[in-house]
Amino acid sequence: MDAIDEEIKQELKLSSTEGALVKQIYSDSPAAEAGLELMDVITKVGDEKIKSPEDVVTIVRKSKVGDKLAFALIRKGKEVKGVVKIKERPQ
Repeated sequence: MDAIDEEIKQELKLSSTEGALVKQIYSDSPAAEAGLELMDVITKVGDEKIKSPEDVVTIVRKSKVGDKLAFALIRKGKEVKGVVKIKERPQ
């Protein structure tokens, strides 16, 4: 994930630089299974508003394997909601 700078904000026609930009998705990852796509902007996980990529990392680290987290994101100018299931990280 990347932070959103002014250039990305303009390119994706976002209203702010808050959120976390999805730049890479591994196959068979929770993100892939949840349907995230490249260039999605994660804006909310659970009840937490996402201001930076670090917010997502913190929330995921506090979660347990098997937890399901609701999320909201912006994809091509539209809000998309979904659920991601936390899995154990591969070695």
